[in-house]
Amino acid sequence: MDNENNNSMEINSELARTYMRRRRIIWGCAFAVLALMGAYMIWSVVNKTGMGTTYAVLLCAALAVFWLLTDVISPIAVHAFDGRSPKQKSAYMKYAGLELIGYAGLAYFGITAMSNRSSIYGAVAFLIATLNKRRFLDAYVSDQEEEPEEAEESEIESGMTQEPKSGAAKVSQLSAADRLARLQASIADDDEDAEEAMPDEPAQDTENTEEDEQ
Repeated sequence: MDNENNNSMEINSELARTYMRRRRIIWGCAFAVLALMGAYMIWSVVNKTGMGTTYAVLLCAALAVFWLLTDVISPIAVHAFDGRSPKQKSAYMKYAGLELIGYAGLAYFGITAMSNRSSIYGAVAFLIATLNKRRFLDAYVSDQEEEPEEAEESEIESGMTQEPKSGAAKVSQLSAADRLARLQASIADDDEDAEEAMPDEPAQDTENTEEDEQ
């Protein structure tokens, strides 16, 4: 059994390291895409080429690839949905959808910031998506499958089953203490009786010797 447990632990640790490597590679590629997009933006500003159609297409493509790598490919590659309930999977879908909406708003803001006052709408969409996606991520990560009422009932039942055991233990402990006290009391009584009987014997012996002398 110990060998089997050790082997299973080694397999799980090796699998965890594999998933971690996959996740690092995927996120590294995602950030590399953003770095290339940032380098292109800097190059455009330095050379004064303007933010034309090429810039808009590359920005949308970079954000779309980043979302695809981090929110779709990464969890699939590390089997993040294994053991998840349908409610948790639904929460992640909503989270990924809000992420996509936020990136779309960010792309709209980046494209129209220099030429259109309506770019504020893109910033608002990104802000709203960012503020609301967190609760769906928390719902996905949470492992609580039981409803609150069911959890309370299970706690009450467990408490009811545990109380008689503790009471029985107390009774057994008290009975043992009582038996010990009674045993000690009986031993003390025997010692007292023995001490009371000891002085009477010499008195009887002296009386017998006096009668013999007479």
